[in-house]
Amino acid sequence: MKIKLISLLKTLNSAELEKFGMYIKTPLINKRETLCRLLDAIKQFHPGFDDKLLTKERLFEKLYGHRIYNDELMRNMISRLYKLLENYLSFINFERDTFEQQYRLLDELNIRRKEKLFKMKLAKVKKSIDETMVIDLDIFQHRHRLSTIALQHFFAFPYQPEVDMNLLRDREETLGQYFLADFLDVYSMMAHDMTLHPQKRYDFDLYESISSYLSQKSELQANHFYLDINYNVIQLLLIQDDKYYYKTKNLINQNSSQLTRQEKSKHYTALLSYLQARIFEGDTAKLREKFELYREAFQNEGVYQNNNIKHAEIILAVNNCLMLNEIAQAEEFVNNYADDTDEYYRLSTKYYCIGLIEYYKGNFETALYNLSKVNYNDTSFKGLVRTLMLMIYFSMNDSEGFFSLVDSYRHYLKTTRRSSPYNYNVSSNFINFTIRLFKGRENLEKFDISGFKKELTETNHIARKQWLIQKVEELEACK
Repeated sequence: MKIKLISLLKTLNSAELEKFGMYIKTPLINKRETLCRLLDAIKQFHPGFDDKLLTKERLFEKLYGHRIYNDELMRNMISRLYKLLENYLSFINFERDTFEQQYRLLDELNIRRKEKLFKMKLAKVKKSIDETMVIDLDIFQHRHRLSTIALQHFFAFPYQPEVDMNLLRDREETLGQYFLADFLDVYSMMAHDMTLHPQKRYDFDLYESISSYLSQKSELQANHFYLDINYNVIQLLLIQDDKYYYKTKNLINQNSSQLTRQEKSKHYTALLSYLQARIFEGDTAKLREKFELYREAFQNEGVYQNNNIKHAEIILAVNNCLMLNEIAQAEEFVNNYADDTDEYYRLSTKYYCIGLIEYYKGNFETALYNLSKVNYNDTSFKGLVRTLMLMIYFSMNDSEGFFSLVDSYRHYLKTTRRSSPYNYNVSSNFINFTIRLFKGRENLEKFDISGFKKELTETNHIARKQWLIQKVEELEACK
């Protein structure tokens, strides 16, 4: 049964589904006993809800016995249950948000004009925020919202000049800090996106004004490391200067305990992207710096997304290790962290990384065996696996396998050209240079290695560029 109710029910785990049943049995929430019985009938098909017996007709029979099926009535019941499910999801989200609960209580106390209780609660919430160890964008928003509701409350009472003045100043200060934090957060994401996808362009309309303001208010950055980190990340990605790289890295280390995993992940990703951009441009010394940064990022829990380590970061970290012949460290990354990736990517990540490690050990058949176990239904692995297989066939000097894969790889890339133009160009450049290198190796005497190497070095945005350079240098040693 393909309806939005079933689609949303599939997202609930067993405990959440059980709690939803309790929720709709609460008289204040729902007075229709039939809806409770409808949920009980549907719950039997959890977690897949894909049994052929799960039909509207069968559910109607469970509810109304042998009455003639009424589709309008059944659709109405399903719609009502869906609405209750939406309300339930809002409820459990509200349950998790302690600040929102406190803020809504303050709002009610304000509406009911309970001045003493309002002041006590406001002071308590402010103290809680001030004592919060972890700082993120939400903290700036919370402070601003508290200053706003405080102003609303006290303006409802007799005029108090000093109180009014202090409250207005507090609102101005918290609004300014929230404005700066949010804009810097957005601009840092824009700058990062442009680094990852050079074809994208954003207008940083207010950035010059914000930058000028921060330079005049140096105490803001000094007192709020969150603003300082984001500002330096933007400077790093826009200006591409090492001094901002090291300053950002130091700020992350100094304030690691006060940053959420999500914030650390965002900033480490920006640092890694900067290093990768430099590597693409031929600064191979950044490979070692990237190696050290990966070790730091994993140790500081700076590679997480939704409580799981990002599988792409493990793959990139392993690849970086292998480019430096740090095989033991590559294996350590897989052994220590692969099990903490999202379950959907876990096995594919392990098999791909093991295949990559085996390739660098020279065990080509073992590498191919592990790649055969990667889930090809996941598009994020399709290009990675083909690229590595091309490297394996190149190293095996398997002409038939190599050129057969080239044809299928090019065909695959054509299907991604519109959706991922940058990845298309990066992979196409890799294929073209690898073909030329393969053919040049077959006729080494006529191959202009120095010219090829110069062109390769000067060309930006090539997948596996450092691997290609290593293969060129191996040929140079043979000539």
